[in-house]
Amino acid sequence: MLKAELKELNRREFSNIQEATNQEKEDLVVKLSKGDRKVNWSHGVWNRQNIPRQSFILWTAVQDRLRTRSRLKHMKVISDDCCLFCSSHSETKNHLFFSCIFATQCLLQIKSWLHWRIESVDLDVILRWIERSNKGRFRKSFWYAVIASAVYQIWRARNLMLWESKEPRVTEVTRNIKEEIKSRFTYVWPKKVSEYDAQWFIGIVQQ
Repeated sequence: MLKAELKELNRREFSNIQEATNQEKEDLVVKLSKGDRKVNWSHGVWNRQNIPRQSFILWTAVQDRLRTRSRLKHMKVISDDCCLFCSSHSETKNHLFFSCIFATQCLLQIKSWLHWRIESVDLDVILRWIERSNKGRFRKSFWYAVIASAVYQIWRARNLMLWESKEPRVTEVTRNIKEEIKSRFTYVWPKKVSEYDAQWFIGIVQQ
């Protein structure tokens, strides 16, 4: 009985979201067709090594256009905007990427993997940090792809929790990120990569 009620609540919420965001979708298509002016996150969003669907989610996220619970509450679609991961804060873009304890733990594993020393857990700050890095085009491209994958996988885990009641796991999210990026760069290798960067990549994929 409880399971049936939960399914019905999810169905109604999904229906409300669809109705409330039709105009948003139209606005998004118009904006894409016109093209945006170059901003400081453009290289990260449209990085050639990104998986296309992840570039789109990242592009939507940096503009704060994802249908977070905070935005849905503002649109009067739902009444509770509490984060599904931590149940402690409003689910905003900044909270999801990456202030939430769940997202922070995912990010910490990524930082450890890539030996990042940046302390920030803010998506915009991290993208700006990569943009200003002097590590070279290949490594920056790799880092951008990782961040795009992280945003996508965290958003996916959030949606699976919402619609399928699937409990999210930090280890699963970070494993998916690593496997996606390793596979992407293995099969879509950039044309010009120095020997130094190639060796760095080999070291990363072996971890």
